This record gives sequence, structure tokens and C-alpha cells, in this order.
Amino acid sequence: MRPKTEVYVNSRGIGSEGGLNCFCCGEPQSLASNIAAFVDSKEDGEDAVAMFISGAARLYPIRFGCSVIQVKIGACDAHFSQLTALHKLFVATNTLSKQVIDRSRV
Repeated sequence: MRPKTEVYVNSRGIGSEGGLNCFCCGEPQSLASNIAAFVDSKEDGEDAVAMFISGAARLYPIRFGCSVIQVKIGACDAHFSQLTALHKLFVATNTLSKQVIDRSRV
């Protein structure tokens, strides 16, 4: 089965997380600003992570009586405005795609 080119996401907002790379420049961050977003399934989460450069997004399974999958996307301080733009697009469209990512990097 081919990876999805668009994934439904429900953002929890912007926070911080250690060990993520910046989604714009790829630089590793000891503590990165990040978006935490829920996806519908592990497969959707894997497809979402695959849309980013290596290490910029990661899956986090969370258990509250049922399986909930969260994707976290990191950014360095220099690209915080792009992370904010990506978050605004998430909130407006509830979707993640290469086009959404590219639009946020402008």
C-alpha cells in the first residue's frame, strides 16, 4: 500500500521536546519547539513522519484506555515562525501534506 499524500491531523498546539531535528533546516536540537498533533492511526502517523526530513518528526503512542497516536514536529529557534505557520495551517485545514509543509516554509 502506498503512503498517503495527505493525513488528517488534530493539533494540540506548540510546545517543546528534546531530540527532534528542525523540520526546515534539519539541524538537531537538544530542546526544540514542536507541534504535537493527533492522527487517526499508527499508519497515518508513519505517513506523516515520512513527509518530513529525517528526525524532524516522530511518533508518540499515548495510552488512555485506548491507543492514541501523536506526531511531534520540531523546529529550531531560527525557524519558529515557520513552525507557527505550519501550526496555523493545521488548525485551518486539519490536514498535513507536502504542500502544507512547503507553504509553511515560505
